Amino acid sequence: MNNARTPQFYMANLGSEIVGMYSALSKNDTEKCRKCYDRAKKIIAEWRVLETRESARAEMKKLEDVVDDLISETPQLKVSKAEIESYFMPFALRIMSV
Repeated sequence: MNNARTPQFYMANLGSEIVGMYSALSKNDTEKCRKCYDRAKKIIAEWRVLETRESARAEMKKLEDVVDDLISETPQLKVSKAEIESYFMPFALRIMSV
């Protein structure tokens, strides 16, 4: 397994934190959700240091909007846990296979 801190590494870990947010929300565990949120925001910041492609940065902005919306008092976005898992699975598989 490759442990290099690449943009793909951060994407795989971001997926894990967002899925964790969904799981915590389904159990009404606001403390765990907040911890996952804080880690997700840190991962996004670290990812931005490494990634320079504008298209990737635009995509990350959309993902950050999803993360922020999940903890919002009035969520506006309709993104399911299954959609998030499907989106992030290729990143996780790539990281695990190297």
